[in-house]
Amino acid sequence: MTNASDTPIQASSNLGGNRRATQMEFTYTSPQDARADKFGLPQNSLDHVELIVRSPGAPGTYSDVAAGGKGSSSIKLDPQPSNTVPAIYSTQAVDKFGHRSLQSSVVITALSEDAREPNGDKNSATVLAPPVVNLAVTYQPAGDQDNYSLNAKPGDTITASATHVGALDGRNDPDYVMFLYDNSGQIVAFNDDFTGLDPKIVFTVPALPGQGGGNQPRKFRIVVTDFYGSLLAPTAAPRIPTPATYRLDASVAPAVNAALAMRGGDLDHFSFGNTGPNPANPISKLGYVIPRSAGSQDVRLRIFDVNGRLVRTLVSGVQSPGPYTSIWDGRDDSGRGVASGNYFARLNVGKSFSDDSRITVLK
Repeated sequence: MTNASDTPIQASSNLGGNRRATQMEFTYTSPQDARADKFGLPQNSLDHVELIVRSPGAPGTYSDVAAGGKGSSSIKLDPQPSNTVPAIYSTQAVDKFGHRSLQSSVVITALSEDAREPNGDKNSATVLAPPVVNLAVTYQPAGDQDNYSLNAKPGDTITASATHVGALDGRNDPDYVMFLYDNSGQIVAFNDDFTGLDPKIVFTVPALPGQGGGNQPRKFRIVVTDFYGSLLAPTAAPRIPTPATYRLDASVAPAVNAALAMRGGDLDHFSFGNTGPNPANPISKLGYVIPRSAGSQDVRLRIFDVNGRLVRTLVSGVQSPGPYTSIWDGRDDSGRGVASGNYFARLNVGKSFSDDSRITVLK
């Protein structure tokens, strides 16, 4: 039998990069205790993960620049890479025998990054002075998070949207998501508009409890990123969509009419729905929210056919409050593709919430 030391550990995966206030953070998924040929390794076989870099046009000349220890999922590079000279970053896992894995996917820096970088965290958020109209932003590199801050007082309505700019290629279309955070770091609204690809949030600022109706402005933070690798799909590989440019619009206005309803989702109420596409061909995304007031709940998300027969169990277990997205790939629990037709997704959250959402599969 081949000795475990003869074959290296699996490669790390899902590499993404995000320019933060003072450093660039590279995130990745650490390998399991398995060799590259899928045979098992002893527990805790990973020693560390190396961040490696090379200049374009110089194949085979990668060099080590930083490392992440066992159990880490990110490497922070300080000082930041140049934002004018492109470089190609990758990772390699190193096992306890000293053998390096294959390389992970790559992140290319300084390629069409916009002038607002770094704005990858709350400490480097781009300050907005609403109304903001047609602010051109480039989503780059893969894993980028764009943070923006603005002020609004109780009763004001914050409206923000991110709209892709340019022709779609049908293969790597943008799927942007947007989150709105309050000044305590809590998500108060979010939107993932899969069908239209472009998220929009409309949020009315509530009065703070126990503040006697205080009318002082508060700071809010908008985060725009691609769905893949985001909070809603943390195990998906970050990517650069085509086109990689979007338009940001934001406004703050007094709440004076019926347009005050939140759009997309808030963290104070249960919600569940098919976020598209519908008809599915065959991928369908199902979004739901467990409100903060509900605490952790036992969650069941299942797919049924029109006769009520169970087709697929997507979620089964305890989940804490927050927004979630589950993807159904049009297959049953045995891995077989289902036939075209109508199905429905049923969400049960403890004894507190139950709802159905229709899905049409069209092949």
